[in-house]
Amino acid sequence: MYIKQRLNDSLCWLKYKYLRAADVAVWLHGFSELKVSYEV
Repeated sequence: MYIKQRLNDSLCWLKYKYLRAADVAVWLHGFSELKVSYEV
């Protein structure tokens, strides 16, 4: 039971990290789009 709980925690942590990385990627993409539109 304890091992299962630890595994669950790790999965939640990985999912959180993945979501954060996706957020950053989206933000960076939006930022570069903004930069391009300013330069034009």
